[in-house]
Amino acid sequence: MKYVLALLLTFPISSVAQQAINHEAMHGWDFGLGFAGGSISHYRGSDQNYLLLFPYPTIFYTGERIKLNRSGGSVLLTTTEQFSLDLSFALGIPVTSAGNIARLGMQDIAPNLELGPGAHWGIWQSDDRKYQWTVSAPLRAAINLKTGNEEGYTFSPYIQFRHLSLFDTRLSIGPIWASESYHDIYYQVDSPYVTPNRPGYDAKAGYSGFRTTLTSSYWLSPKLWLVGAIRYDTLSGAVFADSPLVKQEDSLIIGGNIFYFF
Repeated sequence: MKYVLALLLTFPISSVAQQAINHEAMHGWDFGLGFAGGSISHYRGSDQNYLLLFPYPTIFYTGERIKLNRSGGSVLLTTTEQFSLDLSFALGIPVTSAGNIARLGMQDIAPNLELGPGAHWGIWQSDDRKYQWTVSAPLRAAINLKTGNEEGYTFSPYIQFRHLSLFDTRLSIGPIWASESYHDIYYQVDSPYVTPNRPGYDAKAGYSGFRTTLTSSYWLSPKLWLVGAIRYDTLSGAVFADSPLVKQEDSLIIGGNIFYFF
């Protein structure tokens, strides 16, 4: 169950980053059922995936300043016609080391809450508002949900192109940077966990790779909503790319979702 809960608030199966409910009829509380399926890596750089297919209840809220949706949640702090500042959160997926060959015998990766501010600039849109370019700069701290400890931060600016027609399609690209303590969670190998095939490794702060995300959603009816997503992740040039826990530099993550609202 913990994997399902984390996944529901993590890309891509039922969380498409920065793509909240945009159907004008939906404002306030919305309840329904979702059915999700897809493949997601244990962690960035892992060569093992979770393959999941499951139904689940959905609770969305869309207000003037507060949103609870597939991206986690956000609180709008300030906004103008071209700029907004919000506070948002998402959940990181836990990893049981017994189920990951590269991490066998190591400590499990606990689920974490990533929380922090994000600035968003609308740099251009067409007169009919069907084409839009946006620059976003989210900065989030990671909090271990088992211990309550802060475990570093990530900074992941991106530029996004959005096309609104029958489909709401968004293409986002951008780099990621993270602190040493955040990289330690996934890529550090301390002396108790060194083996002949897994040398010790000291993760550093810095560049964490580059991400390209394509999402698209379509309303089949006022109650039935389809969402699909593809993410390409590359760790080429990342400061931890030589960690023995990195088994592949490139990964493709695919997910889909069907929502039915009561």
